[in-house]
Amino acid sequence: MKRYLLLITVLLLVGVCTPVLAGSLDFTLENQTGMDFFEIYLSPYTSDDWEEEILQGDIFLDGESIDIVFEERPETYWDLMVTDADGNTYIWRKFNLKEISRITLYYDGKEVWAEYE
Repeated sequence: MKRYLLLITVLLLVGVCTPVLAGSLDFTLENQTGMDFFEIYLSPYTSDDWEEEILQGDIFLDGESIDIVFEERPETYWDLMVTDADGNTYIWRKFNLKEISRITLYYDGKEVWAEYE
């Protein structure tokens, strides 16, 4: 009887944990900068090239949030780059997306920074 109870417990835990593992790189990007962004790029930290532009012609407006969903990828660390209307680019390196669920961008009139949770 104890063996069956242990087996059921393990199966329940696997069933509960599997969806979390499948989307472990997914996160929400929030824009609290007071600026609009016209391009967003993500790239594995080990890559020398930026991957496909995420917005595809849309604009990431101040105050908006977007959910970034990944297909299965083995990389843990990712770089983020955004471009504003004037062509200025802002880059952050080495986000551990397996531990982050939200990245919020801020601007204080002098610098743009990112906070994450």
